[in-house]
Amino acid sequence: MGKIQKHHSPQFKADVVLESLITGNVSATANRNQIHESVLRRWRKEFRDKLS
Repeated sequence: MGKIQKHHSPQFKADVVLESLITGNVSATANRNQIHESVLRRWRKEFRDKLS
């Protein structure tokens, strides 16, 4: 049985990352947006890497 991947728009990713930075709570933000916490942590890392 394979893994199902959801594809989220760049705008959705940016909105969720921004929300997590504002609230300071990755877990709650991930739960609110129905994504896995590890996915949000990866998006945050990608965001930081692009800023560098």
